[in-house]
Amino acid sequence: MKNPLLLIQFLFLVNANAQKTDYHWVFGQATSTSQPIHGGTDLDFNTAPVNVFKVDRQFRFDYTNISICDVSGNFMFASNGINIIGSNQEQIENGFGLNPGQVADLFSDGYPCPQGAIVLPSLSMDSLFHLIHLRQLYNPNAIVDKVFYTTVDMTQNSGKGKVLEKNVPILSDSLSYHMLTAVRHGNGRDWWVFKPEKLSNGYYRILFTPWGFQPAQKQHIGHSFSVDDGRGQALFSPDGTKYARYDIRNDLHIFDFDRCTGELSNPVSIEIVDSADTLSGAGGAAFSPNSRYLYIPSTTKLYQFDTWADDVAASKVTVGEWDGFSSPLPTTFFMAQLGPDGRIYINGLNSVNVLHVIHEPDSAGLACNFEQHAITTPTLVLQGMPHFPNYRLGKWEGSPCDSMLTSETVEREMTETLKLHPNPASGFFVADLNLDDYSGKLKTAVLVNDALGRLVASHTLSPYSSLHRFEVVGLPQGYYIVSLCRGGEIVAKKPLIIQR
Repeated sequence: MKNPLLLIQFLFLVNANAQKTDYHWVFGQATSTSQPIHGGTDLDFNTAPVNVFKVDRQFRFDYTNISICDVSGNFMFASNGINIIGSNQEQIENGFGLNPGQVADLFSDGYPCPQGAIVLPSLSMDSLFHLIHLRQLYNPNAIVDKVFYTTVDMTQNSGKGKVLEKNVPILSDSLSYHMLTAVRHGNGRDWWVFKPEKLSNGYYRILFTPWGFQPAQKQHIGHSFSVDDGRGQALFSPDGTKYARYDIRNDLHIFDFDRCTGELSNPVSIEIVDSADTLSGAGGAAFSPNSRYLYIPSTTKLYQFDTWADDVAASKVTVGEWDGFSSPLPTTFFMAQLGPDGRIYINGLNSVNVLHVIHEPDSAGLACNFEQHAITTPTLVLQGMPHFPNYRLGKWEGSPCDSMLTSETVEREMTETLKLHPNPASGFFVADLNLDDYSGKLKTAVLVNDALGRLVASHTLSPYSSLHRFEVVGLPQGYYIVSLCRGGEIVAKKPLIIQR
């Protein structure tokens, strides 16, 4: 082993290109034979123009709304914050009971938390996906008290999937009502998960690595919120250099973002005063594909800001105003999402059967070509907008954290040093070691940590044997990291799945 400490960093590498993980969007209510306008509406971006079609299913997708495809764009599963539904429109095994509590009991058909979940592919095994989701407390101030993660293994049940572990807390505090989002780390592999604190200027960041979720860090910066959250949206620019949040009760706030450190800087606060600035109003946000223009749908108006301008507030242009159309309710504006086709899609504040589209969002002013009710959906689309990070964002070239080696020799040496089988495991696993030194001079141990980095088992090994069997009957099913320690230094790590 030439440099074991260096090798640890590069065991798992992410190809950030050619990803189609956000190519299938899910909307709508449960199918009703008595009301044909009720049912699912899906968007498939594997065709051009996007294919919009009706789907029969018994699940509602309201505020909390996420979905995921494989890298080829094949739809795998979606979640409404309560249930996880597979491509056959049926609940996957153990895919129920997310966010347990009174709110989930009252809204059992769909969790009422906008931007309440996000899904990230595992950084260690292609078949694993981690849902990060928010639990809301039932009170008039809409406080979130937990950030959970739930792990799905899509190799189970002949590709239909299975939830291995769910509702595992990774952050507990008084948190904002919504605005959970994520962005790729500057190394092109890891992720930053972001969540604002409630009634504060605090922002939590959680680093997600191949070794699990690291302890949350908090930064205080910019405007301190003294008013409860209105309905709105937070997001990172496609290039990861900007973070913005807007809700109609607390105005617009834009920050620069460092993908290496995860820190915000240079806060800009912009007041947006509208006639619809009431509790019944709502707002959203979306960046253009080139990350220059920020669009703010604010109930009845659509604004464009040039984030490259010296005075961002002064760059504000009204590029759209609600035309009074109803179908069947007023089609005013709410949340927005940049599509993989480079267009921005905006839903309505009410239950309507239309979506608005910004066709050329990289263009300044009215040239952005905003079209109201551009898409007619076969069923009513509720207030939830599918929520995706930029899965195609790569490493930050030339940055201090752009240092991950990609040598096949390095990867091969790491892989050959520690092998685990069977994996997934149920009652036991065998650690197969390939070490240079069996002289007994270096103390050798295998450590087992859960996805939060907590040590759950450790074994000191005989230095004269290359095979070691470990019982895992007492460990709950889920995602673990097995580390090989030699002479007090970690020389290899491998993911382990325990299933029952």
